[in-house]
Order: sequence, then C-alpha cells, then structure tokens
Amino acid sequence: MNLYPYNYYLLYGALILLVVFLVLTLLRLRPLLEALKQMNVRVEGINKETTLLNEKMEQLPKPDPDKKPSPIGAKDIFGGLMVLKAILKDKKKSGQKGMTQFRNSTSRVLNKRMQQKNITDILKKILKPS
Repeated sequence: MNLYPYNYYLLYGALILLVVFLVLTLLRLRPLLEALKQMNVRVEGINKETTLLNEKMEQLPKPDPDKKPSPIGAKDIFGGLMVLKAILKDKKKSGQKGMTQFRNSTSRVLNKRMQQKNITDILKKILKPS
C-alpha cells in the first residue's frame, strides 16, 4: 500500500497550519510588546528617580553612633503634663491663690497618684497568673 502523494499533502497541510498558528501568535503578541515598551519607559523614569533619591540620601548627614537617645521619652512628658493638669485642676477647686496652695495641691495630687499606683501594683500581684 503506497501513499506517496498523500504524504506530501499531509506535510503541506501541517506546514500551512503551522504558519497560520504562527501568524495568530504574532498578532496576539503585538499588543503585549507595545505594552512592554510603555512599561520600560515608566521603569526607566522610576529608576532615574530612585538614583536621584539615593544620591540625596548619600548627601544627608549620617547619624552619630555615639549619640545616646534622650532618657526622657514622650511617655514621660505626657505623664508629667497630665499630673500638672491634675494639680492645676485641684488648685482651681480649692479657690485659694498663691504658692502655698500650689504646694498643697501638688502634695494631694501626688499622694492620690501614689495610692492609685499602689492599688494597681497590688492588683497586678494578685491577678498575676502563676
């Protein structure tokens, strides 16, 4: 059984099918390539900006490693302001004026704070999981 002419017909058909799929693939790739070109332009702009930022960062003065942070933090300042506000509020309640009243108000407020702190410490010890 000799299929001599049909072998070439199948070969030509397969080549035509290959060319058709190749053309379709290239047509689908064209928008992707255009988007890639636009993306490359954007990436180049971003790279330029990052190099400029890196140069600016290099020009900034380096922090001194020997410099120690301040022992007074924001938490300490806020706590001090709250105590001062409580002292002034207590002084206004009493209605008296002068440094003596300020000193008395300060001692009352600080005693209240110490009592509250002692109570919270006791509660922490009691409620501490063993």
